[in-house]
Amino acid sequence: MGASRVARCKRNLSLTLAGARFGALLEPPTRPVLSPTLDAMKELVVAGQALIKDRTAALNRQKVVRSALLRRQLAQRLRQIARQLAAIDAQLQGLCLGDADLAPRLAILMSIPPSPKPPP
Repeated sequence: MGASRVARCKRNLSLTLAGARFGALLEPPTRPVLSPTLDAMKELVVAGQALIKDRTAALNRQKVVRSALLRRQLAQRLRQIARQLAAIDAQLQGLCLGDADLAPRLAILMSIPPSPKPPP
């Protein structure tokens, strides 16, 4: 019984070492470094997405809350979220306009008229 245990341990050790050697041979693909502007924009977009999720949650809570205090606090929170989203949008637009590569792209996007809203 002891010899089979040793053989099993040796086999597990050899498989582990082989896996480690194989892993050392693989190199993960490298991605180019984002420009500082794109990196800052990415951070702002993620923050904006989080605010949109907060707004959705607040709107859903607003439908079921009965307390006048909580309704007032939710209304304040929704106004705060709207201000924060506007500030993020302004910062994103400022970063776009300040970047020589992104400014022409933004001009093209802004020239496209918005699509009409579907009827309710």
